Amino acid sequence: LRAHREITADVTDDAAMVEALGEPVRLFEGSRANIKVTTVEDLTLIKALTAAPIKQA
Repeated sequence: LRAHREITADVTDDAAMVEALGEPVRLFEGSRANIKVTTVEDLTLIKALTAAPIKQA
């Protein structure tokens, strides 16, 4: 939250904000199913994926 309050620079994401404060940023591998929705195309993909029937293995 501090980064959101204090950073006035034009940054592309939250990690860049934290780095601009001189704080370390750590990355953790997550699930491939955790899809970031940023664009209209991403939203279209999510809608298609959630509308498709789930296949049981």
